[in-house]
Amino acid sequence: VNTYPTVRGFTAIGTGGDDFVQAMVVAVESVIQQPIPQ
Repeated sequence: VNTYPTVRGFTAIGTGGDDFVQAMVVAVESVIQQPIPQ
């Protein structure tokens, strides 16, 4: 289990899929402070 400290915190439990992809996008956006084209 990996917990990512973001504005919208979430926990990824190796499920994958769209929810995981969206969560990663949110995590990266919160780090670089700009949107990521999907």
